[in-house]
Amino acid sequence: MVKTQSFEVIEDILFRQVENEGILLHLPSGTYYNLSETSMLFWGALSNQQPLEPIVDQIVDEYEVERAQVHSDLQAFLQDLLDFGLITPTTIKSDQTTE
Repeated sequence: MVKTQSFEVIEDILFRQVENEGILLHLPSGTYYNLSETSMLFWGALSNQQPLEPIVDQIVDEYEVERAQVHSDLQAFLQDLLDFGLITPTTIKSDQTTE
């Protein structure tokens, strides 16, 4: 999903960082979503329309975890954001993909 899909953060999302945790508030519904320290890194990339793979690299290096685990956690995070309606998928054009 990371290399073949990009995502756009929907409007009406408020983000606040409280210590090592982030909070997303979907203003129309009043629904809160908590972000861990590593999830905040992904959220920052998503909200700035930046690629996610450099964040994977950063987490692997800083937290000394397996790349496969970070990818698995990222997939679950993206699916949660999709399920909560906080992001929408946008297909990457073929000339934007890198292999």
